[in-house]
Amino acid sequence: NQINKERHPITTLESTDLHGFWSTGSHFPLWKEYYRKNYYSIEYLMYKTLLQIQWFQLMCDKNSWQYYILFDSPILSVTEEQLNTGKLSVSECFDNKLVQNTLCNTIYELTNFDKIYQPGLIGYSCINDMTWYSDRFKGHPGSLVHYSFMKDIIAPELDKLLTPLVDFDTFLEEATRFQKLITL
Repeated sequence: NQINKERHPITTLESTDLHGFWSTGSHFPLWKEYYRKNYYSIEYLMYKTLLQIQWFQLMCDKNSWQYYILFDSPILSVTEEQLNTGKLSVSECFDNKLVQNTLCNTIYELTNFDKIYQPGLIGYSCINDMTWYSDRFKGHPGSLVHYSFMKDIIAPELDKLLTPLVDFDTFLEEATRFQKLITL
């Protein structure tokens, strides 16, 4: 059977785990491609994403845990398949079009976005006109984007909670050196 010979088949995380499974993002091997064609719904995926965000926020609030949610991309606005084309506009970093549907409308209105940086790392790089896509690495921004994202978005949030331990400018030279790797 060709499905059993796949390099990245769907598999459970542990033999005792009935609900968790390992997945490969937007890469759809045969089993996942069958699922995508027959059962997958972006509306339902977004609904479940919003539920998980709300669950996480409720858990943090209940336990008085500080948090700030970051994504790798504007997940409420664009699909991973679109990101894999290398095309993203600044307006798409904020439009949340994937959750504008009848399934998500109510739960979207109840979600607190105050502690969420919705554009994510890739959206941040698009907004700041930084390279986030390359033919070699696709939608995986280089070290300079990560450095700037850390300095501009993550560090200010951490500074609210912790005494700054390091000056981020010390990492600029290293980030610049590694950035050159993606353009080789």
